[in-house]
Amino acid sequence: MLWIIVSVQYEVATDYITNTVDALRCLDHCWYTAVDMQLLLILPLLLLPLGLHRVAGLCWLGAVSLGSILTPMSIILVHDLPPVPLHVMSESKKFEYMWRVYLTPWCRAGPWLAGVWTALALYDRALAKVKIPKLAVFLGYLAAISLGLGLVLGLYPYNHVMPDKSYVDNPAMSAAYGALARPVWGLCVAWVVFTCHTGNAGVVNKVLSYPGWRPLGRLTFTMYLTVPLVQLWWSSVQFQPVYYNYLEKLFQSAGVAFIAGVVAILLSCLVELPLRTPSLLLILTPPYPSPLPHLIPLPLPHLLPSPSLSPTYLLPLPLPPPPTYSPPSPHLLLPLPPPPSSFYSPSPLPFWISPFVIART
Repeated sequence: MLWIIVSVQYEVATDYITNTVDALRCLDHCWYTAVDMQLLLILPLLLLPLGLHRVAGLCWLGAVSLGSILTPMSIILVHDLPPVPLHVMSESKKFEYMWRVYLTPWCRAGPWLAGVWTALALYDRALAKVKIPKLAVFLGYLAAISLGLGLVLGLYPYNHVMPDKSYVDNPAMSAAYGALARPVWGLCVAWVVFTCHTGNAGVVNKVLSYPGWRPLGRLTFTMYLTVPLVQLWWSSVQFQPVYYNYLEKLFQSAGVAFIAGVVAILLSCLVELPLRTPSLLLILTPPYPSPLPHLIPLPLPHLLPSPSLSPTYLLPLPLPPPPTYSPPSPHLLLPLPPPPSSFYSPSPLPFWISPFVIART
């Protein structure tokens, strides 16, 4: 039975169309991989015009970004859908929203396009080195926090419905929130990324750069994969309706987080970390532009570059032929100088590493 489930999941997930076709055959949170791959496939259509003509490319990217906002707004208005899949609405409306808005790449492209704009800003050397005034940074973070809290708390009138009241739908508010919520959230995150990368974040960058976050950061993807499964497992073992209250929800969330965290640690240690080193060895692309003047050959397998060359990149380039020296004059025999110690330091190295070249960044 387990093999049948795994086979069906693999067959559906590898097509990368689970968000539009046969979505019920796949796990609830696997739509993200399909949307991510679909958006990645159209990325060249957005970047190629920038290489041909920068102004026209930026206008094209702006038009696509505007379309990613108007598309969900139009769908929500035409089909009278809620802003998000709320628990107080009917199951039919919830499933219709999932099929038409929640799982579709054209309605999910907003925050992804915010990331594209951020990447272009960081790629621009003038913007990447800009020094933002502290007042502007403070106002930017104040706006980002305010918008983020507004997005989180903006659905309070929709979700907070008492038994003696009916659910009141506001089409204009539903369309505005459904169209702007995800792009605005992406802009809030993009502001944090941009200020931290350019050195303008100050205390925020120090807090986010704390080394203690790294172990937790490595568990984010495995937690994303395991939390929905633990939630479904908890729901499937309930033999009677549960009275919903804040204390019950607190205990439920704490238990789900603990169990999912343990499973995520096991997955990370048994699957992700063992496969990480081989995957890094397969990424043999040098940084751009390639630092050709700093290529250092490693002719002997037991030689390893010193830490001064870190970080290094392994390039699959053939070794140059050994240097040839003209015979010295019999009247002047001088010993050849040894290689600089700053370039080489003895250290064990596997035999298969010798055909590679180390490039200094």
